[in-house]
Amino acid sequence: MYTAAEVARWAQTSPQTARRWIAGYTFTSTAGRRWSPPVTSKRADEPFLSFADLVEVAAVAAVRRSGLSMAKIRAAVDFLTSELKIERPLLSQRMLSDGRELFIRDAATAPHYTNLSRFGQVGFSHLEDVLREIDYEQELAAKWWPAGRDAQVLVDPRVNFGRPIIATIGVRTETLVDRFIAGLKVGEIAEQYGTDPVIVEEAVRFENRSGAIAA
Repeated sequence: MYTAAEVARWAQTSPQTARRWIAGYTFTSTAGRRWSPPVTSKRADEPFLSFADLVEVAAVAAVRRSGLSMAKIRAAVDFLTSELKIERPLLSQRMLSDGRELFIRDAATAPHYTNLSRFGQVGFSHLEDVLREIDYEQELAAKWWPAGRDAQVLVDPRVNFGRPIIATIGVRTETLVDRFIAGLKVGEIAEQYGTDPVIVEEAVRFENRSGAIAA
């Protein structure tokens, strides 16, 4: 169970933006007031977000960083859901294995796929940055390595209540960072938890990247 603020930190977006994607929002266009539906499947009566919601927000945030509009992201997701019957496609392993081909097909040569090339290779390359750091089970997202696999920071909804941990020792990254903020040196923390100082540095870097450490 995650809060919108936590999801925003780990997905590297603002809490305000994350909440808009989670709850949906209205906006003004040349056609008047419009409604942009949520990008997650969270129900309004659910107080917290799930691991699936976290991954979807992280995926959308990555693509938005490429400069792609929400309209194009939503069009691609809607097509994959309705036409190819991929439920929650941003969680599906098919996006990683089939996505590049889908997004470069053109309506003129493969009308069955519509013109998903509008999504753009730049957009897909940013999405791939998130998807390739996910472990899948039965073709659905099951674990996420938000800082890359080498950093050993893991989000597994079945371990430690889904908090980011160091995979090799099972300790929360925030626990290691609390020791660091308290004044312990990286080497001391590593010795205390039986790990490599580089891993402690990765935990500090991850928490600092997500804004958990005050500047």
